Amino acid sequence: MDLEHPVYFDHPLDHVPGMLMLGAVLDRVPAGNAGQDRCTANFAFHRFAELDAELLLRLRRESTPDHWAAEITQEESTVCSARVSHGASPSLPAGGTAGRVRGEAAPMSLMRRTREGNVALEMPRFTGAQVVCPLLNPAADHHFALERPRTRGVVELVEAARQFAVLLWQLEYGRPADVRLLLDAVDLDLPTSLSRETPMELRWDRAPRRGIAASFSMEMWAGDTRVGSVGLESRAVSESAYRRLRGARV
Repeated sequence: MDLEHPVYFDHPLDHVPGMLMLGAVLDRVPAGNAGQDRCTANFAFHRFAELDAELLLRLRRESTPDHWAAEITQEESTVCSARVSHGASPSLPAGGTAGRVRGEAAPMSLMRRTREGNVALEMPRFTGAQVVCPLLNPAADHHFALERPRTRGVVELVEAARQFAVLLWQLEYGRPADVRLLLDAVDLDLPTSLSRETPMELRWDRAPRRGIAASFSMEMWAGDTRVGSVGLESRAVSESAYRRLRGARV
């Protein structure tokens, strides 16, 4: 585990972030056969994963072809479980940026990033019952661009959706910038290889939160085509509540 990873450890954390575990699972599940360019997965994060103990990832092929179950454990306790499958996508839009001018990155504070290059989004547009947020392409020397110079991978798209949810906790629900946000679950249905030349945006139909919890069911659009979805379940807790959850760890 790289505790200095420039994306997953953008700033100091007292636990292993869920996105690192999600990325580890997706990186290790075998790719689908030719033509299977779509990934469907669900992740549940059951407890905090600590920085000072080994994590063990187990993969199991399920009875249905190209379906996998994953479990990450730490000291014999499950911290993350997932199911992942691959299939064929409908035809996807070709690359091209006609009619789309690249905007400016949203402020780092709205996504809780300390490295400007890790900001994945422009500022959102609030259009009545919907919030729309364009995605940025990372710089050429960014981790995601170095891994995939010409296309966006699933982990990059989920990270953009996660940042969108963080932003919405502040702009839509009015939670303070220092509230602790906990990621509980992720469901995704996304293409595995979208051209970086295609303008992309996330769309979310506005919905009330449930006390300290909220569900964000987002659509992923490439140009004028809906290409997938990401759903996130998260909670916003006070610093005192977070300390109670973490016990002696903080």
